[in-house]
Amino acid sequence: MSYRCTICDGSFTEIPEDALEITGGRGYRSRHPALFRFSDGTVHALRKVPVKKQQPQEPSPEPKENSELLLEANVLAELPTPPTQPVPQPEPKTEPLPPIEPDIEETSISAMRLAWQQRSSK
Repeated sequence: MSYRCTICDGSFTEIPEDALEITGGRGYRSRHPALFRFSDGTVHALRKVPVKKQQPQEPSPEPKENSELLLEANVLAELPTPPTQPVPQPEPKTEPLPPIEPDIEETSISAMRLAWQQRSSK
């Protein structure tokens, strides 16, 4: 197990036996590092650094050719292509739309418009 100091970014393989623990790290998976005072007077906040285990990588096997798929691809390649004929598009009908007249009566006034009219008349 190795340790990293969050104060000085130093790396330590082990904590010296004569180091005095000032505050604990509150468990193995704690976010708070453990604070130690070493015999030379330095203070370090040490956090455990997990050692990454390297697993040997197995070489990837060579891809095998599937002869059935290759035969199907060859058969499809030999098929004649159908003739391409343009598809007739229907012409869109354009008819003028009738004009729309608003159904707003000038005699009806909203409460907001009435308030603005009264305010501007003062």
